[in-house]
Amino acid sequence: LLGACLCPASFPTMTDVSPTVLAASYAGLVAVNVVYGRGLFGVRTNAEVSAAYPTDVTPSGATFAIWGPIFLLEGAGTAVLASGGDASRMALVAGPWVTTWLGECLWQAVFGVLPVPQGGATAGRKLASLAPAALFVGAAHVKMLGGALALVGGAPAY
Repeated sequence: LLGACLCPASFPTMTDVSPTVLAASYAGLVAVNVVYGRGLFGVRTNAEVSAAYPTDVTPSGATFAIWGPIFLLEGAGTAVLASGGDASRMALVAGPWVTTWLGECLWQAVFGVLPVPQGGATAGRKLASLAPAALFVGAAHVKMLGGALALVGGAPAY
């Protein structure tokens, strides 16, 4: 997955993703986001971690409501593809979607262990979490873009 950040074309494709793997991957993505969104099992929520690391580019909390429609649309697309409703598109996007969701889950796990409060850790410790988090979310975006471009014939789904 990290290779997708550095050289997306060299990252192996996943054209043999089964409908079961696609559906299970989506369910895993939703489960991870519920755990971190609600702070289940004692994990910090994204809001708590983000509040400890304010930036000038972090949008307001209400902006994150866009994830509701995104998850619903991803779920609908997963249902169509996993049910065999569109095998040609499944072949194009299943691999990029699964690796995107893996990157998002890995980002979430790394982001969730950032030291809070921020002042409670050295710059090196914070960088040890923030650098991999940035790589995982960057790789996730590259994979999703590859899948989207494959759908419109603009590039291979790498």
